[in-house]
Amino acid sequence: VEYSSVDTPNGNNKAIETGKYEVKATLSKLGYRTLVLVANLTIKPQDKEWFITSFNNAIYFNNGLHNDYLYKHQNDKLTRVNYDYAKHFTSFNAKLYYVSQGLLSSSIKSFDGTSSQTILSVNAEYLISEGDILYYVVNRLTNEKSGIYKLDLTAEEPVPVQLFEGKAKFLTLVGNDLYFANGKEDYKLYKISKLISSSTGTLVLDEKIKELIHHSNSLYFTVNKLAGDYLSKLDLLTGNVIKLTSDNAKFLTVAGNYIYYSNHDMINTQIFGKGLYRVSRLKTEDSNLPGEKLYDTEYNVSSLYALNDSTILFYNVANSHVLKFNVNDKTYVDLMEGFTPPEDTSTQLNSKFESFVWNDRIYYINNSIDGALFYYDTKTNKNIRVTSETVKSFSIINGILYYNAVTWLVNNDLYMVNLREGGLPQMISKNDARDVVIHNDNLYYVKGNATGVGTAIVRLSLSDLSIEEEVYEYNSHHLTIHNNKLYFIKGAGVDEIWSADIAADGKLENMARLGTKKTDWFVIAGDKMYYREVGLVYKYLSHIKLDGTEDTRLISSIDPISFILKDGYIYYTNETTSSAKKNGVYKVKIDGTEEVLLYESKDGDGLAIEMHIAGDYLYYYSKTTKRFYRLNLITKVTEPIDRR
Repeated sequence: VEYSSVDTPNGNNKAIETGKYEVKATLSKLGYRTLVLVANLTIKPQDKEWFITSFNNAIYFNNGLHNDYLYKHQNDKLTRVNYDYAKHFTSFNAKLYYVSQGLLSSSIKSFDGTSSQTILSVNAEYLISEGDILYYVVNRLTNEKSGIYKLDLTAEEPVPVQLFEGKAKFLTLVGNDLYFANGKEDYKLYKISKLISSSTGTLVLDEKIKELIHHSNSLYFTVNKLAGDYLSKLDLLTGNVIKLTSDNAKFLTVAGNYIYYSNHDMINTQIFGKGLYRVSRLKTEDSNLPGEKLYDTEYNVSSLYALNDSTILFYNVANSHVLKFNVNDKTYVDLMEGFTPPEDTSTQLNSKFESFVWNDRIYYINNSIDGALFYYDTKTNKNIRVTSETVKSFSIINGILYYNAVTWLVNNDLYMVNLREGGLPQMISKNDARDVVIHNDNLYYVKGNATGVGTAIVRLSLSDLSIEEEVYEYNSHHLTIHNNKLYFIKGAGVDEIWSADIAADGKLENMARLGTKKTDWFVIAGDKMYYREVGLVYKYLSHIKLDGTEDTRLISSIDPISFILKDGYIYYTNETTSSAKKNGVYKVKIDGTEEVLLYESKDGDGLAIEMHIAGDYLYYYSKTTKRFYRLNLITKVTEPIDRR
């Protein structure tokens, strides 16, 4: 069977972009008549919510043509601001606030026009700013774990205050009241006072709503009815409710005397078409008529924003372009016309690279993009951003992700989240925790000081997070658990290998140095430790028994800057200028025989550290180019795979 389509780009038979494709399946066999089957394939664009705002005389938005990164349009020029997927914009004075979204964790960030910083790690929605106070919603799996919160930014370390317990949507501030759709009451319209904590809320309208905005003395919202949704307004002075149109309106915005919206009404759009609509907000009587269509498009519009009384910004869902639409003459400017993603020239963060394998994913710290945690899916070849925050260190143990996230530029907190079950991250320590390992119910880590220098090994009880104690007051790294012992390198960088017994109460006992050599990297396999022996002049790949005997040099005349053990082989990286052996990645049997060069480093791309093997590929980080690569172990071809 052979599949083909002339409609795909360059005839490559990969139909992944929006469009219509004629696909042929040709069935042929010697001695049989060939059968050709034809099918039409339509790929529709993703109808999603993006976000647009104006700030400092520029238009800020998610660029749907470049991984939804935050861009700005100013003076007819498009510029990438940062790599955040920014949602729920709000601004006050010289600060723009937004929620930066990752797969598992999100955070509230502030942006001053030049740079951004993480204020609070929280999966927030519907952000509202009022001076130095932020209001937002957190929606978790249950009402008991959800709520509306207030955050005072004047505090040295802002602490959220819960105003309402329960799921909520479409938060809107009017005077001293916060209006919202109450998830505890079928998302009917409720309000609470911003001045009172732990409020149960007051019913405002006994109707289930979706969409909610405020303008002047009225609330505008879409009533969610089984028989059909429609746009209404509530006069806050008189309490009168007026049905403005029979349209199912989304992405509401006010400009002048009109409400503008994206029409999602199944019946009306079948007759009049999808696109940008408007209806007068001054109506005083119910109306069952559809609104006025201003812009027609097959796949609708999304995420409206009123720039002024005559200009509406919105996304054309068909091509993810942002249009600047004049409502008076019904003309528009495509702000993204001719856009192609620029080549990335950003500076790498000077931060440690770490990576772990879990299932079919390679998790890694992407120092090209904020130092955030990403994963590379080996099945789909896609890079997914996991955290919105910068991550300084992380571990994956038994399906649990532990990561050290940065907030307020200097605060480092330890979080955990179950990768199997999902859910939101839980902060388990306010210490700068790195090199996390687990033994029974205890988590061990290296505690860093304000400058990131390790000061002690700390034990944290996972069953009682209040129990957190230093068990060894000395800078250490490369913590490893093996057979009820903790192995580590004492000191920073190249130093001595030590071990300690883990007592029943979690404390460390019987501290002992292993051997007499120094190293900065080791791997334990069976009853042996393989390590990079660092002498006064030369380096070696050596091994020693865990009882301290039989310290043996396995391979000489190299500098094994990194290595892993897999299926009876050692994969190591050689970097030396004094040896005849080429720099690059090698494979050798665990007894030191049958060595082969897998990849010769070119311009440093093969100086591999943090190596992992998954399937037919070896994944690694280049210490020179600072890119994340994969090496095909069959074809010996290497390619960068990190997102930039």
